[in-house]
Amino acid sequence: MLTAPTSIFLGETLLDNYEPTRNIYGKTEDFLLPGVAGASSPEEYAEILLAFYAKYGYGDLAAYAAFCWDIAENTLRGIVDFERPRMSDLVGYERQKEQLIHNTRSFVEGKPSNHVLLVGARGTGKSTAVKALAGMYDDMGLRLLQVTKDQLWLLPDIMAQLRRFASKKFIIFLDDLSFEDSDAEFKTVKSAIEGGVSSCPPNVRLYATSNRRHLVRETWRDRQQDELYRDDAMHETISLADRFGLIIQYHTPDQEEYLAIIDYLLRQKGIALTKEELHLAGLRWELTHSGRSGRTAQQFVAHYLGTH
Repeated sequence: MLTAPTSIFLGETLLDNYEPTRNIYGKTEDFLLPGVAGASSPEEYAEILLAFYAKYGYGDLAAYAAFCWDIAENTLRGIVDFERPRMSDLVGYERQKEQLIHNTRSFVEGKPSNHVLLVGARGTGKSTAVKALAGMYDDMGLRLLQVTKDQLWLLPDIMAQLRRFASKKFIIFLDDLSFEDSDAEFKTVKSAIEGGVSSCPPNVRLYATSNRRHLVRETWRDRQQDELYRDDAMHETISLADRFGLIIQYHTPDQEEYLAIIDYLLRQKGIALTKEELHLAGLRWELTHSGRSGRTAQQFVAHYLGTH
């Protein structure tokens, strides 16, 4: 790799901004080296290199599937220890997963697609499902960018930067999104989705998770307002959720679904409980914790593995 400006060696500054690609997931060996070995002219070498960069990108875009936003540097920052959950490890919610996968595949293939809002109780796998997409489609150029609530005011600038990386598709991931009625970020997100001054780039979609269908907390003061004002305020709060073209609902698992999740996770560890054992232990855990959810099931399995 070149680590010094190329002008030192070539006497020209043209390539001083050169940034090498990285050897990731074996793609250099699978794609680049065989082509280079078979090239017979400088033109063929150039075509192979250009095709490689177009497909896999360069620098951090080639090295990472998920990113956070570095405010200090005003740029993407690769997440080194990004967990890569598999969609198949999410037990149940088949219709929700199918909707999410279909929309995302349309997006990475350049077909019409929507911004997505995943709504439901805590611990039902909404965030995990979005993270799983990064591993499913990274070979097709998909990158996940997590933006925190205190960074929402930067959305216009972030999207403007992502527009420059036209060969990649970006999901801007807004996890656990909710607002107070006075939050300025509410209008920022709404504007980012519907266009505002600068339209959402074609290579960007917003995927958000929330426990609230309408995203904005209703207060007692809201209920005390006169009917006309209350209707206007409610219309405003609903209008943001409506900007997400695809809204996917996640329900709290029933008892059978909850026990099925526990059974699946235990079998992944080579443990098979009888139906009676599973029923007794799983429901006892549910009663002493935060109810039924995929997260509660995972916590039970961690406890079980640690005590048996």
